[in-house]
Amino acid sequence: MRILITGSRAPVALDLSRRFHRAGHMVFHADSLRNGIGMWSNSVARVFHVPRPVNSPRQYVEALAAIVEEHRVDLLIPTCEEVFFIAAHRALLNCQVLVDDFEKLAEIHNKWSFSQSAGNEHASPPETGLVDCCVGSNLARGLPSHDTPADWVFKPVYSRFASRTLIGPTIDQLQTAGIGQDEPWVAQRRIRGKEYSTYSVAQVGRMKAHVTYESLYRAGRGSGILFQPVQLQVIDDFVATFVASRRYTGQIGFDFMRDDDGRFWVLEANPRATSGVHLFAQEDSLVDVLIGNADGLLRPSTMQPAMVELAMPFWGLCDAIRERRLHRMIADMLRSRFTAFSARDPWPTIGLLPALVEIAAIAWKEGRTLQQASTFDIEWNGGPM
Repeated sequence: MRILITGSRAPVALDLSRRFHRAGHMVFHADSLRNGIGMWSNSVARVFHVPRPVNSPRQYVEALAAIVEEHRVDLLIPTCEEVFFIAAHRALLNCQVLVDDFEKLAEIHNKWSFSQSAGNEHASPPETGLVDCCVGSNLARGLPSHDTPADWVFKPVYSRFASRTLIGPTIDQLQTAGIGQDEPWVAQRRIRGKEYSTYSVAQVGRMKAHVTYESLYRAGRGSGILFQPVQLQVIDDFVATFVASRRYTGQIGFDFMRDDDGRFWVLEANPRATSGVHLFAQEDSLVDVLIGNADGLLRPSTMQPAMVELAMPFWGLCDAIRERRLHRMIADMLRSRFTAFSARDPWPTIGLLPALVEIAAIAWKEGRTLQQASTFDIEWNGGPM
């Protein structure tokens, strides 16, 4: 088969490329950045630079459609938030596309609408309120009488990587956060406990691949950089019930908390690929699942962790110091496999430098942080399609 993978900047895109290439498929990459790390891989037959979807969603998908036609692509797999633009204009693509209907994805992506509909008998969202103004007295009136903002977590309705999340903030922090009718936020009751994430692939409501994992090290409060697979039946049952109730098709990930009483809470969802991809061993038949040729439910065949190896020496060290587990860091790294480096395919690791230079240039030009610059051109925040 001929496979087109979008979001070449993401380590999961590189991971999937190598899997498809080893399985004998021809892989193409497309991204609105010119230096995605996956573009450097010898598993990719050809790479394409396409328009920024945030500027013109239809033009972006039309560019993908031209690639599909010219190179006779059989399957398109989005990996990042470009999934929303592709879903909205899927009718332009003359191939199989691993996405569900745009309306389903939009409801899941919106943290307010997700909180109102996601609960089932296995896990529920924490108490959640919609916040579209933020003057101290107004906010105080919106909280239960015995609560303060310290009992709540605030985040934009459309957000990612916890980059703007405020955990137990002060009123002053909230007043400068930019909350308003043009950018509503949610206030979610703060749950204290252990956080878990998932990666799943579903086909018409049937869960075909699944892994639950814990991020042992993070880049600040946001993205995990060392992932330990775990087995938690409650989470498995929640995901299976969720995708079945919506007859969901595509990739999806969830974030959960298990509180001190052992109860599970679902915080949010991402209808795209997540870092859980890396936890499947190379011999696991994830390619067959993504193509649609697999029976049963695929789980990782090993419990070995995976790490973003280039982030661990700095972010991992900072996290280890902050969490007082410096003595465990080296052992955790030694037992983990890499997500990017491969002796048979070393160029993506080298290509990380020009990728970072491009993102840094965007950050400087647009007045954004590096993390914001890495995704702002593919983010969908509820605007027109």
